[in-house]
Order: sequence, then structure tokens, then C-alpha cells
Amino acid sequence: MKFPKVSIIMSVYNGSDYIEETLRSIFEQEYKNFELIIIDDASTDNTVEIINKFQDKRVILKINNENKRLAYNLNVAISLAEGEYIARIDADDICSMDRLTKQVNLLEENSNLLIIGGYAKQFGDSHKLMKYPLIHEEIKTALLFENCLCHPAVMYRNKPEVIQYDPEFKASQDYELWTRLIWSEEFANISDIVLNYRVHKKQTKFVLHEEQNSGARYARLFMLRKVYAEATEDEKELFLLSCNTHIPKTAEQMRELALLYNNIFNSNSKCSVFDSNILKKYMKRQYFKNYYVSLHDNFVSLKTLLEFVGPSYIASNFGLFVKAYLFYLKQLLKSR
Repeated sequence: MKFPKVSIIMSVYNGSDYIEETLRSIFEQEYKNFELIIIDDASTDNTVEIINKFQDKRVILKINNENKRLAYNLNVAISLAEGEYIARIDADDICSMDRLTKQVNLLEENSNLLIIGGYAKQFGDSHKLMKYPLIHEEIKTALLFENCLCHPAVMYRNKPEVIQYDPEFKASQDYELWTRLIWSEEFANISDIVLNYRVHKKQTKFVLHEEQNSGARYARLFMLRKVYAEATEDEKELFLLSCNTHIPKTAEQMRELALLYNNIFNSNSKCSVFDSNILKKYMKRQYFKNYYVSLHDNFVSLKTLLEFVGPSYIASNFGLFVKAYLFYLKQLLKSR
């Protein structure tokens, strides 16, 4: 058997709060045939001391003299990787003990797959289960609306000529990479929890919030151009707004969104970028999410919802539907 079979790659900057726990989860993997490549991004705390405490021969530590950021560091780690497969991990997350075993087995059994991910369980400041679409066509469609692979949970084949992160992106480098590769490579997710994903205030999505949004905006518009190149600037902005399902929309915006989604669907019928049934399913889901959050702030006509998603979709999500309306009525009574 080749050693190492897997190269685990990590970039860390001032990770002393959590990196020891992360490293223990790596060294306690039931799958042992790996190397661990760590790029320390000029940390000013005792991160390097903690790493050196482990004294494991499988660790390759490279220390930057200045901060280079994630995309650059991951590209360096990929260039150093000797393994047939590369597994990502962040310095604050915890691997499930059987993560490497399950992901290696999937890649061994499916030579067509380049990139795979899996479910993740949040801990720390949140406790949600992060579930993702499993098959390639669903992943491709979901990428139109959101990043549907958990970056620190992915494993991919060691193909540096294909997998290169764009250093121009300070955040959302992974989303940009997936949207670039999804057209020529095969993706999949495992329906098992392979990672415990720590949520805390020092995460990239909080520290680099604007950069994260900017990268996601680029990736979504790139996907939108593939299916609906003639979208107007107003339609692009409405589409991007609809991807943020935490922001309530007005009744007028919901009506316009239904028209926009229909335009995208009709355009796809001509160019066949996405599977039409999968696209319709994800559009209904996205529309319902927007409808649900919007009812918390204002009344949105049931007729608008019915016309787009249909009664069967409402029936299958009846609990959420009733919950949203009851919340709206409660807020309405309070205001009177």
C-alpha cells in the first residue's frame, strides 16, 4: 500500500484555542495511512508550540514569514501533498473517527468522483445538523443558490493541475472553486456526519463577513450566467437577495421573485444546463424559505405562494406553513 494514501491539509492562523483538539481527532482516526500538512500563516500566538508537542512523523509543518491567507496556503499544501487523496480540515473542527475510512472507501469504489463531502454537526455557538445534497446533479443545481459542500469536510483526488484555489478570494474560495469545477468533474456528498463543525465568533464568516459575501456573490452570479445569461441587473440583484433567506422580502418582491424563477426555469428549458425536475424542486424550496421568513415581517399573499410552489408542496411543508402564519397573526395582534 502506498504511504501516505491520504494527505490532510490545514492552514492555521492563531489557532491555539482549538488546534490541539483538532489534531487529536486526526491522530485518533481509525484510518492511519496519512500525512498531515500544516501551513502556519505567521501565527503570533503559541500555535506552533502546540503542533510541535505531538512529535508525529506524519506531520509536515511549514511556517510562513508573513500572512498569505487561506487560498494561497492551500495551494502550497496541495503542491506538497504525496497522497493519492487530499482531505481538508480547519484548525477548529473535529473529525469523526471514521471520516477518512468512509471517504477513502467512496473514492476507491467510484473512480468517476473527483470531490466528495459529507454531513457536519455544528457545535459551540450553534447545534444544527448540516445536511447537503448527495448526488452530482443535485449538488450542481444547489450551487446556484448556496455552497452545498462543507469545505473542511471535503476529500478530493490529488490533481493539482485541476484543483487550485484562486488567491484573489479572501473568503468563499471553496464556493468559487466548486462552481468552476462542477461542469467538468463529478461531485458527491456522504449522508454520514464526517465532521463536527465548530461555530464561534472568530470564524471567517464573522471576521471576513464582507469578503465572504463578495465571494458568494461572484459564485452565484457565475452559476446564474450559465443558465440565464440575459438576466437584467435588477434580476441579478433580486436573485442574490433571494439566496439570503434570512432577509424578509416584501409582497411585491415575492411576486417578482416568482416571475424571475419562472424566467430562469424557461431559459433552462432551452439550454438544459440543469436537470429541469431538480431545478424546479430547488426553486420551490428556495421560494418557500423566502416566503416563510417574509411572513414574520409582513403579509405575503397565499395566492402568490400557491401559484409558484403548488398545493402539494404546501401540504408537504404544512407544519412550517402554519407556524409562519401563526407567527404573523401574533405579531399583527400585538401591533393593534
